[in-house]
Amino acid sequence: MAFRTLGLCLLFLSISVVAHANRSPAVEDFVGIEIDQPEATPHASETLFNLEQDMTKLEESRKNPPKPEIVEPSKPWSAYSMLAVVLGVGLPTFVWLTIMGHLRKKATLESASNLEVLEKYRKERELAKKNESEESVRKVS
Repeated sequence: MAFRTLGLCLLFLSISVVAHANRSPAVEDFVGIEIDQPEATPHASETLFNLEQDMTKLEESRKNPPKPEIVEPSKPWSAYSMLAVVLGVGLPTFVWLTIMGHLRKKATLESASNLEVLEKYRKERELAKKNESEESVRKVS
């Protein structure tokens, strides 16, 4: 029961923290009217493009294609990356197996106690039937 309560508390806490962190108003508060005039761009500040330079660069790149880069083979996995993979896969697996083992033990104990109660109930019911049948035989005679 405590295990279930702990799990529910952690679930609720994680959901509430995520929901609270992403909460913000959909529309920003607007106060007043802005009266500042946007500045006009000064005349003659536009830049002109010389497309002939681009054409010469294109012709040069066609004449001298770039050399392909040599890619070195990657290094084998380092110890830290192996540790990260083992912990990333192993830790959740270990936790899951531990929880399942705990629940399996709990279920076997509960089923054993339920079987004892069931056997006791069956014996009492059989004794009650025998007593009733004996009483009915005595009443008839």
